[in-house]
Amino acid sequence: IQALLPDETVSSIHTVSKEDTQSLWLGTDMGLYLWENEQLSELEVDTLPTANALITYGHPYNGEAALWIAADKWLYALLPKDEAYVAFAVHDNLNISAMNIDNEHRLWCLVDGNIVIREVDGEWSHLAFDENVTSLHSNIKSPATWIALESSLVVHQGGKFFPVSDVPDFTTSDMADDATLVIANKDAVSRVQLPSEGPKETIGWILHIEPIYDSKCSLCHSPDNIAEDLSSKETWSANI
Repeated sequence: IQALLPDETVSSIHTVSKEDTQSLWLGTDMGLYLWENEQLSELEVDTLPTANALITYGHPYNGEAALWIAADKWLYALLPKDEAYVAFAVHDNLNISAMNIDNEHRLWCLVDGNIVIREVDGEWSHLAFDENVTSLHSNIKSPATWIALESSLVVHQGGKFFPVSDVPDFTTSDMADDATLVIANKDAVSRVQLPSEGPKETIGWILHIEPIYDSKCSLCHSPDNIAEDLSSKETWSANI
């Protein structure tokens, strides 16, 4: 395939399997291509960028599993129609550096160090951690999503986020088909397992306490209000 694109550099690939057929999508520094039935064709999308695209498949758009493309801050869905593809622009200002789909068909995006999730109903969720997210791993067959932070590791499983302890520092990572995380540094390659009994949940400010504060406490306990300030992790810890 590379011989057919001698002047282009492949930046991303994604395989899509449907019934008895399999196709390979390629993003290069110049465009977006489909390898199918031993033929390579370029996809041209009116007014939408295709160079250096990230590609994933399976998150629904209008109830139909779609191919998702992220390029130059655009996010759009591709659906087949009459032996071609039609593009549907979804967002025009997401600086996506990683994009995956979990086994509940949610679309996970790494955006400027935070996590943005598009639910199957089209609603958006925005997650911020105490540290920047550096990498994101999930796949459509796995019950877990791995989130690497600057100095720690978190796994999402069963609708909850859990910290993972005793993980050595690593410089690169990838997710295996069995939902384990493979990590590597200059000294070793290791595999991080999901505990068979399920990880123990740790209570944290962003995921657990801050939502309670926003809904139940902020009316009286915000800064310069009638009661003690509980609006941050530090003031909550000091006053509760």
